[in-house]
Amino acid sequence: GADSIKTPDSFIYTVKAPNGDTDTASLNITPTARALDAINDVSDTLSVATLQDTAAWLDSSVGSASWGLLGKSGSGSGTFDVASGTILKGASLVFDVSTLITLGNLNISWAIQENGTVIRNGTVPVANITLGSATVTVNLSGLELDAGTYTLNFTGTNTLAGAATITPRVIGTTVDLDNFETSGTHTVLGNIFDGSGHRLF
Repeated sequence: GADSIKTPDSFIYTVKAPNGDTDTASLNITPTARALDAINDVSDTLSVATLQDTAAWLDSSVGSASWGLLGKSGSGSGTFDVASGTILKGASLVFDVSTLITLGNLNISWAIQENGTVIRNGTVPVANITLGSATVTVNLSGLELDAGTYTLNFTGTNTLAGAATITPRVIGTTVDLDNFETSGTHTVLGNIFDGSGHRLF
């Protein structure tokens, strides 16, 4: 650096007057180090609220269960996937029951498995099924499903004989674990080069 330079740079020059007189002299230049001028650019802390990216989620291809006119029960099974880097929150099972006759009281037993282990199960009644269809929803409260493949097993059992079909679907909200967004906007006024006049709104 300049602070380690000790030998000056020397320049010899000659000045000549209009009458012809001349004079010679030397110019010596020695660099001198000086402290660096710097600004302590300490900015105010800018706090921003962040939001996770979410999206509505649906899988309606998780199997079906059917039985004929003389039957009273049927079973089905299907799988659904939660994508890598996400979780599934607020999930629900929705069972659609369709029939061409008036049925009695139908019970649907169901279980969700992950890697062969049951993580949630239960039984839900579908009462007073009339000609056409009925729908029942099971809220999976408190259950958050991380990335992976899950299996839904279900069985419908009726008190009266009669053909019916049960078609389930899984709904919920996926949360992106890798991306966040800021909530709202912030404006900063001032000179970003010298740190002066900053105002935060």
